[in-house]
Amino acid sequence: MKFGFDYRWQQYSPINSNSPTFNFCRAQTTSDPTETALGGNGFASFLLGDPCGAGQNVVTSQPRWTSRYVGGFVQDDFKVTRGLTLNLGLRYDVDAPRHEAHNQTSNFSLTAIDPEFGIPGAMVFGSQCDNCNTAWADTWWKDISPRIGFAYSPARAGKTVIRGGFPSSTGRCNTRISAVR
Repeated sequence: MKFGFDYRWQQYSPINSNSPTFNFCRAQTTSDPTETALGGNGFASFLLGDPCGAGQNVVTSQPRWTSRYVGGFVQDDFKVTRGLTLNLGLRYDVDAPRHEAHNQTSNFSLTAIDPEFGIPGAMVFGSQCDNCNTAWADTWWKDISPRIGFAYSPARAGKTVIRGGFPSSTGRCNTRISAVR
């Protein structure tokens, strides 16, 4: 009998830094600053280091997305004939949807009442929501799947083996043939 367990706590924290922006216009390099359409060049203003404006986005908070994954399996090997072995078992997975750690998120809800117009359809904010699911999706608790595999040796010498199974690590059927010399 074989069994296994997998638990993952995942965190994704993007780092958005403050980004200054400089604008370079024609007015800094024109001969007549009142008539910018007649002369000047923005690239020349850039080469001179003479901007006509600047700005900066200030990021006040960074999101921290977290999620959890739990999986487990149990299986056993059954020798059907001398050359055929079956691997049979069950796998159970729970992959919880990600959510923002401090509920600093929002989502559009088709059922929430718009406070201004009184009709369905409004933004719902996680920080102002006491009883709502701020992952904005429900966790699926019923993910049970079979684990099926086989090993078949067609010759009595036992140097060639055909193996296959489902599910594999890619989630698809996996078959391979190996031979020992």
